[in-house]
Amino acid sequence: MAYTVKQMARILTRSTETETVERVVRQIRYWTQNSWIEPHQLHTGTGISRTYDADNVYQAAVLMEVSRFGLTPYSTVGLCEYMQDFDEGPWRTAISGKYDVYLVGLFSRYGEVTWKTDGTMATLALLSTKNENDENRHPGSPHRYRSSIIINLTKIFADLDFEKANS
Repeated sequence: MAYTVKQMARILTRSTETETVERVVRQIRYWTQNSWIEPHQLHTGTGISRTYDADNVYQAAVLMEVSRFGLTPYSTVGLCEYMQDFDEGPWRTAISGKYDVYLVGLFSRYGEVTWKTDGTMATLALLSTKNENDENRHPGSPHRYRSSIIINLTKIFADLDFEKANS
């Protein structure tokens, strides 16, 4: 199904309150202008609305959630690039609700952000391990990260109310 920007905002906010919906409409337009969300059908002329598909709604839900943490556009761009593979297993599993899938944002002390999805909490266990013999850790090692954000994608997606689109 195709959604207008206003319908998408209603789904994301679970609200029909004009002020709340309009704030999210502005945010979605901003993400669209910066190509962080690519509409299902992009119209540049007047009188014809852009349309978004369900995957765009899920992507916007993730962007809304990470924005709650005050992330900069720089770190969000990395996430948008990561979400380009939305047809891959972890994303589809989160949408299906089969089991919890976590999005983990790992932040280095130099401002670098790495995004990963994990269907288990193995990533967390890996982050908490310490190998005393590993003085020169591999650059890809999770030990180089200072902090992380963990988002339960399955819960975020389950909270979306697609029935609100036509309210």
